[in-house]
Amino acid sequence: MSSYCLLRQGDTLPTVAVLQKLLNRANASVETERLTTTMRAINPPRPAIPSTRSRSTTRAMERPTNAFELPQRTGTTKAIKHVIAPLVVDGAFGSRTAAAVRAFQGARGLHPDGEVAGEEWRRLMHLDVLPLVDCIDVFDEHLYEQQARTIVESGGHPVMIGGMSNGLFQAAESLSSARLIFLLRFIGHGCPGVQGVSIGKGGWYEYRPGRKRPIAHIFGEQNSKFHGKNAPSVGRLKLKRIFGPYSCVELHGCHVAAGALGHHFVCEMAIALDVPVTAAIRSQRSALRFDGPTFTAFPRRQTLKDWSATLPDFVPISVP
Repeated sequence: MSSYCLLRQGDTLPTVAVLQKLLNRANASVETERLTTTMRAINPPRPAIPSTRSRSTTRAMERPTNAFELPQRTGTTKAIKHVIAPLVVDGAFGSRTAAAVRAFQGARGLHPDGEVAGEEWRRLMHLDVLPLVDCIDVFDEHLYEQQARTIVESGGHPVMIGGMSNGLFQAAESLSSARLIFLLRFIGHGCPGVQGVSIGKGGWYEYRPGRKRPIAHIFGEQNSKFHGKNAPSVGRLKLKRIFGPYSCVELHGCHVAAGALGHHFVCEMAIALDVPVTAAIRSQRSALRFDGPTFTAFPRRQTLKDWSATLPDFVPISVP
């Protein structure tokens, strides 16, 4: 498991569509509670009239009263009419999505900056489980020292790829027991049409509580990567079985989706895995989000809007 992605206004990604679904559920629960409170204020329960044999109380009322009567033009009436319209689930983090995020944050005592990070994801998911997995190339010192550390400090537990003769098979084996993954991220070297999985030699040190010395994991030369030639056969790694209705893949290598070669590679990956695949066009430094423009490919010639429309609604619950 890893730390959740950082999203902000301007992002156009499959993960934004999932966010919009969660925001719609959260806002619906808030409006239901608000409407219930308003209705009670307008039409409070009437005290029970004690039964008596008096003729005056058994006589029919001169003026029939409706069970529910709206007051004439009051602030409470306006409150009923104020209902937050649900977001259009299209994967685009625009001004309305940002406003919905700020409203969600403000209602729950979070800093209303309009950005979605770990705490917002945890609150929005509530009882739902949307697993996120990071696979990091341990042979790159910068990746290990910077990206992996950022993810760990954010509460994540990335999968360190390295130590087997084929890093692709190691990634598949490490994920074999996972199911219904929300987001699978590969963090490693890249170039147009290539995403590194485990490239180089060396290793990493594992620090465990109670041990004075770290455990060394040092390995020989490896050169495992996704590229245009092996992308169509990625399905043989049996990664498709770990995905669910909200699943997507992100390739965080530098320039992976740049140019026609990069676009073709990302499209082949999306077809092979049968989920949306997003990759960076420019250099990457951040571990939790893309730096700069991206390219996303979808299976079955879908667009982001088409794929977003297929997402099922989350089970209605009250989101704290």
